[in-house]
Amino acid sequence: MSRSRKSTKNNYLINNKKKKKNYKKILHFLIISSSAIMIKVFKYAVRYYSLQNSYRFFEINFYLERCR
Repeated sequence: MSRSRKSTKNNYLINNKKKKKNYKKILHFLIISSSAIMIKVFKYAVRYYSLQNSYRFFEINFYLERCR
């Protein structure tokens, strides 16, 4: 009786450890993927913003040239 109870307890502990490892792997993957996505979005935003600024600069120059 005591032996079987002990073995089930050990199995439970082992299963718990496996589950924790799986959760850690999943969390690790999620963190890495989300950071990669954020970096891509940031690069895209910077590129878009700089493009917009260059267009505005061009428009201002064009307007100034026309006013002269």
